Amino acid sequence: MYNGIFDWNNKNSITELQRFINATQQTQQSYSLRAHFSLLATALENIQPTSYPIGALIFISDTSDSALQGADQIFSRLGNVKITFVLLGQGLDQSKLTQFSNNFINWTDLSQPQPPGWNNDVAAASYGCKL
Repeated sequence: MYNGIFDWNNKNSITELQRFINATQQTQQSYSLRAHFSLLATALENIQPTSYPIGALIFISDTSDSALQGADQIFSRLGNVKITFVLLGQGLDQSKLTQFSNNFINWTDLSQPQPPGWNNDVAAASYGCKL
């Protein structure tokens, strides 16, 4: 599990970002949406105010009560960030996430290199682009 944030304008290529993530030591921590929201809130505090829209892709593999515990306490610090949840695998309950966002990408078959429809409209919508 990689638990970090890459700023949009960090000047790294996708290949460099993938290389960095792949080189990061993997841990067996339990999934925590609260932890992801905390990282995002900290990143927002460290950027200069902007009128540009801010979007976040959050990859989520666990929608159990323990995985979502406390996320609502941090969510108010995220302001007007547009969150898109990428649901990884099967058996996830997206209805538990609708208090945070109604933007979902279902990537049920992880043997595929990308979610269904990614090259059509899913990628653009996930980045907040309107087609």
